[in-house]
Amino acid sequence: MRLELAHDPSHAQAYAWLGDLALRRDDPKAAKSLLEKAVRLGADIRIAHLDLGILYAKEGLQEKAVAELREAERLDPAKADAHYRLGRVYKAMGRRQEAQPEMAVVKRLQAEQAGDALHKVSGRPPALPVP
Repeated sequence: MRLELAHDPSHAQAYAWLGDLALRRDDPKAAKSLLEKAVRLGADIRIAHLDLGILYAKEGLQEKAVAELREAERLDPAKADAHYRLGRVYKAMGRRQEAQPEMAVVKRLQAEQAGDALHKVSGRPPALPVP
């Protein structure tokens, strides 16, 4: 990714992935800088918004965390992680009524994924003959 940035210093996805790696390596300062740059360069990168939401929540910047996590949800509402994180932020803010629907979405998405995984392993049931 660094090589990609050497060729194209405005490659937003490279900054996003480097920021994600820095977050996973517990380097929040580097992660924040890289992720904020990724968002400035390409606002439609879900992982950058998700990770910024996580970082802002850890820093106690709850409103900024909410905004980033909502954007991550908007970019891919079928991923449970942003819904879960947003629900947790809402709970931390004392906004339980807003947290409940987020957690309900997480449960629904997890149930759907479990069903999909079962079908991948065992295959779909055979079709019934048409009379």
